[in-house]
Amino acid sequence: MLKWKSLFLPAGILLLFLLSTSLGLWERVENTVYDGWFRISGEKDPGNQIVLIGIGEESIRELGQLPWPRSVFAEGLELLGEAQVVAFDLILDLPSEPSEDQALAEAVARHGGVVLDCGFTFDEDDGQIMQEIRMPLDHFLESCAGVGFINTPTDRDNVVRHSLVAYPAGEDFFIPSFSLAIAQTVLGPGADRITRLSDGKLLVGDTLIPVDQRCQALSNFWGP
Repeated sequence: MLKWKSLFLPAGILLLFLLSTSLGLWERVENTVYDGWFRISGEKDPGNQIVLIGIGEESIRELGQLPWPRSVFAEGLELLGEAQVVAFDLILDLPSEPSEDQALAEAVARHGGVVLDCGFTFDEDDGQIMQEIRMPLDHFLESCAGVGFINTPTDRDNVVRHSLVAYPAGEDFFIPSFSLAIAQTVLGPGADRITRLSDGKLLVGDTLIPVDQRCQALSNFWGP
């Protein structure tokens, strides 16, 4: 009897731990530590290898209201000819004027290092969640160097701390995230292979990426 009584305490602790885990209590502690680490470590110099080009008020005053003709982006690509990779955070899934589409598709092909994005959409139909993927039009797909999805998971407090590195779309088939597609294009031939190893890590070409069971990785970046 004493032997069974001695098991009550560890069993109760285990039960309490499982209950607190299911309620997300430890996740809050982990997030607090994660956020605190970035506050303590301060800002980090991101380097000069990546340049962000945004659309601001000055651009709109000069070029007009959005959406812009796609020939505008084609002209921009010509100016970025020396960039190893140019990533467009625009889902080109709808046609515009044929001449405009052709101008951009040809500019994408000439550059040779353009990465486009796609995106998953979720709709409810008769109580079921239906998932679809918005892909660029065929003539853009045929011209670009890579495609990645832009969907970003959030934690329970609606803060982005993880990135979904790749989406498992089938047996041994993964759709890369937008950032991974950019990295694959930089790494070059062979990096398009994505494999899930027995220890759970992703092997992208010859590069190992530690991820959790959902193919997510903690971001080592506090944000702008």
